[in-house]
Amino acid sequence: MKNEKHIVIAAIAAQQQGRVVSHIYDYSQSKYVLVNFSSPIGSKHIHMFDYGRNSYVVGTLPSVFDYASGSYINMHIEGNRFNGYDYESNSHFSGSVNGGMVNIFDYQQGKYFNFGV
Repeated sequence: MKNEKHIVIAAIAAQQQGRVVSHIYDYSQSKYVLVNFSSPIGSKHIHMFDYGRNSYVVGTLPSVFDYASGSYINMHIEGNRFNGYDYESNSHFSGSVNGGMVNIFDYQQGKYFNFGV
């Protein structure tokens, strides 16, 4: 899965946990990416703008459409844990939100990615 997709997943996961998300810090690239949600915090209706790719991610969980890649992401959230499937890369992911940290395991790459919100 592309790293840009990790950022989208991290932003949605944190927003679903009640966090006000305006940017994501990507530890693997040591950079901030701005995002903007026009959907209410915790709402299953996602309407997010990803400034890193100048594109929208919209839909109703568990299924959102990523306009930048032209593909869907399925994402199931239970408590602070989540898992899902990225249709662009045909791969699974899972992770958790702990405070201001989001950890994602990308099954295609076989490793963890960490993000700060």
